[in-house]
Amino acid sequence: MFTWVCEKSDLALPQMVSEGRKFDLAFIDGNHRFEGALVDFYFIDQMLDVGGIVVFDDADWPSVRRAVTFALRHRNYEAVGGSKVELGPLTRPWGWQIRKNRKARFRKTGWPANEANSPAPYETMVLRKTKEDDRPWTFWAPLD
Repeated sequence: MFTWVCEKSDLALPQMVSEGRKFDLAFIDGNHRFEGALVDFYFIDQMLDVGGIVVFDDADWPSVRRAVTFALRHRNYEAVGGSKVELGPLTRPWGWQIRKNRKARFRKTGWPANEANSPAPYETMVLRKTKEDDRPWTFWAPLD
């Protein structure tokens, strides 16, 4: 029911695909750069059965959120849940200083500052695969 693989996902997942492994549930919580989350999703998508669940952790990070958006827009997935980030004092009137600091931290790391507090971020996003990928090999669509 559970297999622990002690290897970087960008090396282990392609091997698992080549072995024909299949899963009902996958949890993505590794490289938090966009390309890392997207590569993990790319290989996991090939191993998930229809009806299978993929959970993206730290989906409140703009880089991971972009990978989630890609999955929802360009693959056959639907959002079925998630856990919201506990913003706590960010939502209170005196939370302006915390919001200001969060935006400054986003700017420092190169993330879009407008994503620091809005839209209300999800810490985890749960997606369900609705059908196999049936796009033609010539498919192209912009990320946004």
